[in-house]
Amino acid sequence: MNALSQSKPQSKLFQVVFIGGTSVTVGAENSLKAQQKAIRSNPGMIKQVKILRGAAR
Repeated sequence: MNALSQSKPQSKLFQVVFIGGTSVTVGAENSLKAQQKAIRSNPGMIKQVKILRGAAR
């Protein structure tokens, strides 16, 4: 069996920027989950979500 088929997909790294200027970096499977994690740690309105690492090639 191939080792790649058994490995868990790696989470991507996102930077979530809030309207007030605060930014939070979180690891998540997709941008929606990154937003949810960021809001849990810092409630507020999100301005932008950037992918930092783990983009599809």
